[in-house]
Amino acid sequence: MSQKSRFKNHMAEAHNTATFETVPWGAEVSYVDHFLWGAGGLATIPNVSSEENGLAWTKLIVGNGPPTIGVTADGANGVMELALESTSQAQDAMIYHSDQRGINVKAKAQVEMRVKFSVLPTTGVAAVFGLAGDHNLDKDAVTEHAWFRAQASAAILAETDDTTNDEDDVATGVTVTNAQWKIYRIDFSTLTDVRFYIDGVAVALATTFDMSNLTDAEAVMQPYFSLDKATGGG
Repeated sequence: MSQKSRFKNHMAEAHNTATFETVPWGAEVSYVDHFLWGAGGLATIPNVSSEENGLAWTKLIVGNGPPTIGVTADGANGVMELALESTSQAQDAMIYHSDQRGINVKAKAQVEMRVKFSVLPTTGVAAVFGLAGDHNLDKDAVTEHAWFRAQASAAILAETDDTTNDEDDVATGVTVTNAQWKIYRIDFSTLTDVRFYIDGVAVALATTFDMSNLTDAEAVMQPYFSLDKATGGG
């Protein structure tokens, strides 16, 4: 792909020099969601079995508490909140694209997420956020993924799996507080060396995250945000 910038109607834009398609700066395809939907209407994410036309996201809730998912009222710059609750039972709260995978990591994808933990994970609680293949409630059974993880603590981990190379629970050296928004980025520019960044700083550099074993089909993934806890977890 070759890109060229130009001014059109007094506005700067970029275009593909072969097809003349107007493209986002630096990318042929982009997907952005700031969750600026308001606190009503589409703020109610449909259940995975009740997808709605025009809305990519679905939610999956497990537990009778129940956990809650929705756009935060007056959330500055757009906030989607996933929350578990204190009932002593196994619970899950997650949003994803209902296994409709559309992001091709072989196309040198860049994934960026702004995330805050309002309540820090404690014993039995896990959070993952990034890209994944088809959903599984057992996160270790999701055979294609690249995501950040927090497992029973505020220490952030990095993980990848390409069905052969499985890097689990790799420390990033970053521990968050419940007041911090952080920018998390995963860079798939080189599949033999996928990189993780937090607030622009490369992390977990001692580990090589090799995802080069992905087939073309396996390399197409979906956004994936999940909270879960075991029975008795807090």
